[in-house]
Amino acid sequence: MCDIDAWVLDAACTDLAHWLHVGLQPGRLALNLSVQQARNPALSETLRDALGRHRLAPNQLELEVTEDAFNHEPDGVPRALARWRALGLALTIDDFGTGYSSLSQLKRLRPERLKIDCSLVRGLPDDAGDCALAEAMLGMARALQIEVVAEGVETPAQRRWLLEHDCPRQQGHLHGQPMPAARFEAWLAGHAAPALLQPA
Repeated sequence: MCDIDAWVLDAACTDLAHWLHVGLQPGRLALNLSVQQARNPALSETLRDALGRHRLAPNQLELEVTEDAFNHEPDGVPRALARWRALGLALTIDDFGTGYSSLSQLKRLRPERLKIDCSLVRGLPDDAGDCALAEAMLGMARALQIEVVAEGVETPAQRRWLLEHDCPRQQGHLHGQPMPAARFEAWLAGHAAPALLQPA
C-alpha cells in the first residue's frame, strides 16, 4: 500500500474514532479501493494495524470495490476478500450494473451490499428500461439477502420510486452534498445517524 493510500486510511480512521469518542453515532465508514489496492496482499495488515491503533471494531469499517474490479481480477480480488472477511470487514460492490457480474459470481462472493450505479438510477421513474433493470437488480439482491444502496438519487421522483420498490438506502445530492470532515461532524451532530459514511 503506497504512502498516500495509508495516509487516507489513517485520516479516515482518525475522524471516525474522534466522532465516536465525542458521542456521535456515524455508522459504518466506507472506503473505496482501486483494483491495485484491492489485490495488494499488504492491505490486510495495513487495515488490521489501523483498526488496532484507532481502537475501532471491524464492523465499523467496510470496503468498497467496483464491480469491474472482479472482472479484471477474477482470482486476485476474491482471495483478498477472504482476507478482509477474516478481519471481520464487510464488502460492498460499487457501481453495480456497469460491469458483467453473473448471478453465480454474486452468489460466490456474497457481498454484504450492492450499490446500484447512478447511470441506472438517472432514468427512474420515466425510463422503462432503467426501471426494469433496477427492479431485476433489487429482486436478485433480495433473493441473495444482499443489501442495496441506490447511488445518484437527485430527485424526489427517484426517491419515491426506490422507496416504493423497497430500496430505502439511498445516496445522492437529494440527501446531502459531499462535505469535508469538520462540516460533516457539525451536520452529524444535528441529524440522525446515517447507515453509511463516505469520506470526502
